[in-house]
Amino acid sequence: MAQMGSRTSANQSVLIQAKNLECDFGNSCKLHSRYKSNEQEIEGKKRYEAQKMERLETKQRNGEIIMPVISPGVTMKLMDEVAGIIAARHCKTNIVTASVDAINFHRKIKKGCVVTVSGRMTFTSNKSMEIEVFVDADRVFEPEKYRAVSAFFTFISLDKDGKPLPVPPLKLETEEEKKRFEEGKVRYLQTKAKRQTEKARQQ
Repeated sequence: MAQMGSRTSANQSVLIQAKNLECDFGNSCKLHSRYKSNEQEIEGKKRYEAQKMERLETKQRNGEIIMPVISPGVTMKLMDEVAGIIAARHCKTNIVTASVDAINFHRKIKKGCVVTVSGRMTFTSNKSMEIEVFVDADRVFEPEKYRAVSAFFTFISLDKDGKPLPVPPLKLETEEEKKRFEEGKVRYLQTKAKRQTEKARQQ
């Protein structure tokens, strides 16, 4: 679930944590060294550096070499971020992902492809926004560009206390935009009816 204002890159947070751990380790070695001689301390630090490099290399092999294609999780994260930007620009408030629907993985994205993630708002209700997001991919040395993934993201506008806010209506100018809006309205009403049915069953 993406939330504007508090979203942090997972990769970034992992790197920060690793740096903090490294600093803590270094400080503890200097302040609370248990080595009996300088030679033992030097050897201990060498072992630590070797272990650290081995951990980094293993992470790269697992993430980049073993998997020949981009994972669905990475792709969905990119799509969620793009949809979140579109939603936030529309309502100019904090937003949160409410749901993801009609996810279609049309083709795999191989490593080395240039990936383009784009989106457009298709429907707004009183308190929600629907954004259609596309992922297109192409290889640098090949002319083919193909649709890899598509999905619909629903976002809710929130105030500073995390409570839902009214959403500004979507301005429709073309017949195609009006058509997409009506299709989005159908999906919205179907989802709403499904939730009401599930709620009634639980009572």
